[in-house]
Amino acid sequence: MIAKPCIALAAFFALLPTPAIARLGETKEECQARYGKSVTKDVAAPVKETVYLYTANNMAIELSFNDEGKCWMIKYTPNKGNKLTDKQEYQLLSLNTKFDEKDWKSHRCDHIEWMWRTEKADKYGAVFAPSYLLIFTEAYEEASLKRKKETDAKKLSDKKKKQDALIEGL
Repeated sequence: MIAKPCIALAAFFALLPTPAIARLGETKEECQARYGKSVTKDVAAPVKETVYLYTANNMAIELSFNDEGKCWMIKYTPNKGNKLTDKQEYQLLSLNTKFDEKDWKSHRCDHIEWMWRTEKADKYGAVFAPSYLLIFTEAYEEASLKRKKETDAKKLSDKKKKQDALIEGL
């Protein structure tokens, strides 16, 4: 009885395109072996970081790595005119984090994006939007928030210095 669902599940995963295979936690070398040569780009929003960009199966795949060289953020963006279905999003979540749909809890929702989190020992977050799916580890989110706070504090300090200079000039 259990064999039929297992065979069906194995056949389903065998038919999934290459990008659907889990890669959070993999090294740059493992990701390069999977996708080939990457293009690197620096992104500034919300904070500056280096992202490695790959393309596969009509999708842009952006990866970010922690100081240990492990992938801790992945963003899927279908090519123009395409979008991920809810089913594909849950498949990618499950394969990347080893959690299934029932393990994800809604955290925040607005009209454009949906934020989801796992509440198990290995914590992950995900953002669904019409044009992309972003999956990340808890450590990535914490580091991003810390960098954003530092960037915001620097901007505020610079603004204060300019205001002080203007006041002194009066």
